[in-house]
Amino acid sequence: MSPEKIFPKKILDAMPSIETSVDMSSDKVKVPLKVFNAAGGQTWYLTAYDPEDRIFWCYANLGNPMFAECGTVSQDEMLDNDAQLSPLILMLERDFYWNPDTTLQEVIDKVQNGVHV
Repeated sequence: MSPEKIFPKKILDAMPSIETSVDMSSDKVKVPLKVFNAAGGQTWYLTAYDPEDRIFWCYANLGNPMFAECGTVSQDEMLDNDAQLSPLILMLERDFYWNPDTTLQEVIDKVQNGVHV
């Protein structure tokens, strides 16, 4: 999938900056973008974006809900890792059915309880 379909400019432009949202309560933070590895168990719930450094603040579940956590992830690294794999394997995808009004706390609660979000 093309980078523009995974990370649409319209969504990135509307995302808050990392500085303004990192200290907010998780029940106030919205998750406008969900990206996942279609061939693996990794999912990133992206909440804020730094366009200069192309870094996201996110809640990441890399396959084990017990170790899911908030932190940063580089947009370039996500795309580079995806490009290195076989073109026959579906990899990085955006959840087109994701509800952008979902709060970070809702995501955390569901992931920690083993519910597929």
